[in-house]
Amino acid sequence: MIHEQQVAPDFTLPVVVDSSALLLESVRLEALRGCVVVLTFLPREDLIGTNPLIQDFCAHYSELEQRGIVLYVVCREARSQLHAFALRHHVPFPLLADKEGDVARLYGVWQRKRFLGHTYRGTVRTSILIDKEGIIRHVWSPVNLTGHTQQVIATIERLSLLEERP
Repeated sequence: MIHEQQVAPDFTLPVVVDSSALLLESVRLEALRGCVVVLTFLPREDLIGTNPLIQDFCAHYSELEQRGIVLYVVCREARSQLHAFALRHHVPFPLLADKEGDVARLYGVWQRKRFLGHTYRGTVRTSILIDKEGIIRHVWSPVNLTGHTQQVIATIERLSLLEERP
């Protein structure tokens, strides 16, 4: 698992954003230096039906954008599946397709899990706050399904990661 105060490992992943998603290329984390970034890793099962965390991000996404906070949700799915999910649920924020799970492993969120007595490997729902210099400032693991966006904003304010706007 990654830790606070370490440099966020760089990666490049295909991006899905709104209906033009299949025309967009990819996102490289290092290219986002100068921005406050929130990476949220979601397990596959969070893309089935309506998820409270996705709803929370959707409800508060414009507030994140207004504050200059960059949100990316990373899922271990193919780009086409994420595109269908984004359209079906009107997801306004970018989704990153980590189909092979390489970035989930890089960040240590691909872990052993238990459900109904069975052990399996999967993504632990995790959010990572990265400052403008690319340093990990806070890790939420596991993430609360409701109210998470407000937790993120409060933490960013407490750490004074955003400049005051006139």
